[in-house]
Amino acid sequence: MERGRIELPDLNSYSHYSICLSREIVVQKPHLKGRSFAVRKVIGSAVLLTWVIAYIGVAGVVGDRVASEHWLIQLVFFPVAGLAWILPVRPLLRWMHAEDAPADRPDV
Repeated sequence: MERGRIELPDLNSYSHYSICLSREIVVQKPHLKGRSFAVRKVIGSAVLLTWVIAYIGVAGVVGDRVASEHWLIQLVFFPVAGLAWILPVRPLLRWMHAEDAPADRPDV
């Protein structure tokens, strides 16, 4: 080893570590940003199922009361109620299908 030269590990396998440019090497472990794809999918599926069941219950109760109202109110309510459940689900679906961070192990 030459004087004044520091041997560094293969940066391809340790690309998630931060290295200080001085003579000192600082290693920082990556923070866990979210959950793995499989765990997110299970959690998201449970939340989605719970949301849809609750939404159907509320929409059914309100729809039963609207069914006796004027036809114009029904014309507005039922299409809106039939499609409105998807708006709160969009962020959940994006979170469920987000890509995982790179693995901590080197490519083999």
